[in-house]
Amino acid sequence: PGFSNPVEATSWSTAAVHVDSWTYATAALTGAFENGAQYNIRVRAADFATNAQSGFSVPTSSRTFIWDGVAPTVAPTVPAENTYWTPASLTALTGTAREEPSAAGQFSAGFLQVNDDVDIELTYVVGPSTYYWTNGGWSAADVPGVVGRPVELSGGTTFWRLIPKPVDNVAAPVNSWQYAGDNIFRLRARARDKATNGVGSLDRNVSGYFGNGGAGDYLTFVVDGTAPVSTMTWPLNGTFVNAVSSITGTASASVSGLSKVEVKITTNNATGPWWNGASYVFSETWSTATLTGTAWEFPGTRLDNLSGAFVDQTRYYVYSKATNNAGNPEAT
Repeated sequence: PGFSNPVEATSWSTAAVHVDSWTYATAALTGAFENGAQYNIRVRAADFATNAQSGFSVPTSSRTFIWDGVAPTVAPTVPAENTYWTPASLTALTGTAREEPSAAGQFSAGFLQVNDDVDIELTYVVGPSTYYWTNGGWSAADVPGVVGRPVELSGGTTFWRLIPKPVDNVAAPVNSWQYAGDNIFRLRARARDKATNGVGSLDRNVSGYFGNGGAGDYLTFVVDGTAPVSTMTWPLNGTFVNAVSSITGTASASVSGLSKVEVKITTNNATGPWWNGASYVFSETWSTATLTGTAWEFPGTRLDNLSGAFVDQTRYYVYSKATNNAGNPEAT
C-alpha cells in the first residue's frame, strides 16, 4: 500500500526546504511500510535555475533500510511441559528464538547476539513466596530476576540456553536444584531483536513471554530427587500362611507421583531362584504390580500370576520397589 507507482520519473515527492535542511512528512506514510520489505530512499536537490542533482551517493543521498516492526518468536525445547526430572538428569534448559518476519523473500533486523537477546525466567513457589533464578543462584523471596542470554546459532537454527543453570549438588548450595527441594518449577522466556528507530538508536521489538497455551505464561516441570516409599500390607512379615492369592501394599511419592511398583519373590535373594510371573528362574526378576492411586497389588489385573509360586514348608522373601515419575527408584 502506498508503493504502487512503477515509474520512477513520477515518483518524486516535494519536501519542505529550510535554510540548510529539508523535511518530508505526510500522513500517507502511516501504515505504508510492510514488515520484511527492503526500501530505498533517494533525495535530490534543484536550484532556482532548475539545475537538478543527478548523482546519488551512499549514504549521503541514497539509503536503504528494512522495515521490521515484528517481535521475534521464542519457544522452549527442553524441558517439555509437565515433565519430571531428577536433579542429575536435567542437564540443559534450552529453547529457540526466531527473528520475524521469517517468510521467504522477507528481511528482518536480526539479533545483537549479546546478553539481553533473551530474558530467561526460572522460578519456584513456596507458600506465598516466589524465588527467582539469577546469575548468582536462587534469589531471596519475592525478589524478581531474569538471566539474560545471547541468541546462539547451530546448523541454521537460532537457540538460547540458560547459563548458568541450577546444578546437581546434594550439598545444596544456593546454586543447586536441591536448594529448592523437590518442587514444581516454572520457566518462561522472551526475546528482542536489534531494530532501531529513525535516527539509528536501538528500538528493539520485544516478544511476549512464551506460554503453554492455557495455563498462563509459564512452562511447568518437576525436579524431584527423593526416592518414593512402598510398604507391604499382605502377607505380613514373619507370618505362617497356607494361601497367598495376591500380594498387596501402598506406596507414596512426594512431588512427581508414582510411576510403578514392582515385586520380587525368591527363596534366596543371593542365589535365587526368582519368580518371573509364571515360573522360577535363575535371573533376578522384578514383576510390575497393578497400581491404583497409592495402592498396589500383584498380580492384580496383569497377566502374571502366583499359581505354583508357593509350595509347602518353604520360606519366601518378598520385596517391593516403587519408582516415581522423575525416575527415582526406591532403595531395596
